[in-house]
Amino acid sequence: MLSSFQVGRTAEVSRPVLGQWLALFCCAALFTAGCGTTSFIRSRHRWTDPVISQLPVVLLMGRQPSDRATDFLRRTGAGDHLSPKQLLQHCRLRQLESDPDPESFHAAAEILYLMADATTEKDPDLASELYYDAAKASWTYFDRTQNDGLPIDPAAEQYRFTAEIYNHSVQNLLRLMVPSAEFAAGVSRRMPVTGRVIRFEVATPTKLIPADFCGHYEFVNEFRLINIRKRYARSGLGTPVIVDLTATHRHGRLTPYYTARMTAASTILLSFSDSSPGSRGDSAALRIYDTRETEDAFVGRNLLPLERDLTTPLARQLSNPDMGLLDTVGLLRPDLTESLEGLYMLEPFDPQRIPVLMVHGFWSNPLAWTQMFNDLIATPEIRQRYQFWFYLYPTGEPLPVVAARMRHTLQKMRDDCDPHRTMPALDQMVVAGHSMGGILGHMLTIDSGDELWGSVSSKPIDSLPLSATLRDQLEDTWFFKANPSVKRLITIATPYGGTTLSNRFTRSFLRTVTWLPTRTMQLTRIALRLNESSDGFVKSLAQTSIDSLARDSAVLALVQSRPVPDSVHHDNIIAYQVPDLLCSPISFLRNPFFRVQALTDGVVRFPDAIVPGMRGYSQEDRDFIGQQSIQRVGYSFRLGRDEFPDRTIEAGHSEVLRMENTSLAIRQILQEHWSDQSQSDGHVRTAVHSRRSSGDPVNLQN
Repeated sequence: MLSSFQVGRTAEVSRPVLGQWLALFCCAALFTAGCGTTSFIRSRHRWTDPVISQLPVVLLMGRQPSDRATDFLRRTGAGDHLSPKQLLQHCRLRQLESDPDPESFHAAAEILYLMADATTEKDPDLASELYYDAAKASWTYFDRTQNDGLPIDPAAEQYRFTAEIYNHSVQNLLRLMVPSAEFAAGVSRRMPVTGRVIRFEVATPTKLIPADFCGHYEFVNEFRLINIRKRYARSGLGTPVIVDLTATHRHGRLTPYYTARMTAASTILLSFSDSSPGSRGDSAALRIYDTRETEDAFVGRNLLPLERDLTTPLARQLSNPDMGLLDTVGLLRPDLTESLEGLYMLEPFDPQRIPVLMVHGFWSNPLAWTQMFNDLIATPEIRQRYQFWFYLYPTGEPLPVVAARMRHTLQKMRDDCDPHRTMPALDQMVVAGHSMGGILGHMLTIDSGDELWGSVSSKPIDSLPLSATLRDQLEDTWFFKANPSVKRLITIATPYGGTTLSNRFTRSFLRTVTWLPTRTMQLTRIALRLNESSDGFVKSLAQTSIDSLARDSAVLALVQSRPVPDSVHHDNIIAYQVPDLLCSPISFLRNPFFRVQALTDGVVRFPDAIVPGMRGYSQEDRDFIGQQSIQRVGYSFRLGRDEFPDRTIEAGHSEVLRMENTSLAIRQILQEHWSDQSQSDGHVRTAVHSRRSSGDPVNLQN
């Protein structure tokens, strides 16, 4: 997804290599949130033709037509010992009848496909002509209606084999005719034997695939998915391909925000303008469709579904072995990854779609969102209304420093794409943050005042003898305003109350082994000098990210004291797992309030994941929870409105992003945001609060 980084040593003070290995070992033992998957696709070393594999093998005769084609040939009087050419002529004669049997087109397609397969190695030019004719015969089969007047569904079981003959005839024709695998709109090619002309066209231009598109493609069935929970695909007509858009969109001011590789889910259809029986016309076109925008295409008079695969092109784009250790390097060696930090777009910028900024958590990278992103773009309404951006940052740095750079990045991106502020969709931004990323997202919605600075120095910044440059750097880090473009915040497994993994040992240990960038080390040294000269700071200074997640962190104190404002919708998703301890028959362990306190996702305790303002339970809350039956199987905190899902997910801290229930919750939140984006009630939808707001009970059920 991202360009690879170069390993170099830029820290001012060298540290023993053994210490870094020890740090890696200890972090692996302590933190379960890191080291995510970075590979989602694998090339097929051996590809089996699905059409040929379905045809029977006869001893000493090889592959033969299917029982379906054989039944037609026998029923229409074809001899048992006719050659393939004679069988093909027999089918074509049946096609010239006043009321041709549709099976004559299917049988002809099978015979032509077998002939093409048999001659591919010996005479590729002849094979390409035969694949062309096989595609035309199967196209003609679908260019008609059933007895009830309805078009033939190529996804239906009884017609699926005919559709596969068409799809793979087109694919094999492309392999032979365009060995460079390049689609160039506006170009025409002649068939090598008959001279028939095939034009290359973009069927319906989109932002991804313009009318003059010229780029390389790969066939979807050359790859298989790995580490992806669900494949979003549909059967139909056409050859699904992965189109490389990297060169197409490598221009303009927004190019630095695009990922190193950009792909599009597309389908190529070979269209015939004259598919009447016996026609040998030279009018045919290879049309490419952007299947994220177009789901159907005309086959003659009928509008039929396109074969498509949305997941494999996405997996091809996101798979990047270079990111395999990026999360760990970003934790222990932020100095090496600072050049990679920033905002990344997976597709070209669209001024009419609302941005969704996804911010990963501690010891992670943007690929942690892959499963959810795959689920979300499978919904047409989400694809049409939203564009997804990802923010990458080194997770070893303290949160105030990272938050400052994120604010500057968003500001610069807005200046680059909308300098005159004429794009209202950009002012409806949604920010989704997981774990530590949720704290960063929260910081985008609030004003810091002087509270954060109070953790650094007891004196006002204006009273300190600082240069103008240094004063600006300090103000950028410890003083900030809310980003007015953010209208919705989604926090997932966010440690608002800190995490027990941030303790005295881990904080001291990571301070020792984490190599911060020079810019961050300078600010830290300045803050420490201010502490000495101004007689202390209010709270301990966060020198690494793990300091920022401690219970006494100034950053957490800030977000706890400054909830998301009423102008921003806040949805909070809490992950949890039920420990076996809670199944104990010991009476005090069965206390409902104790059980809620004991819930954890492995990194963040349930009470610590509750949004600011709901952290302490009142006596009314305790009495209500005590009335519920809390059992081993799970908890279900219902929202106040029936159309929304639960906002608690039974999952581990990092696993929650891969859960289908989480994707469903995010999808419904985005649908709500679209429907009432002009309204802002500032309502935080989480466990107890949702009960209070509407009277709908919290159901803690078996």
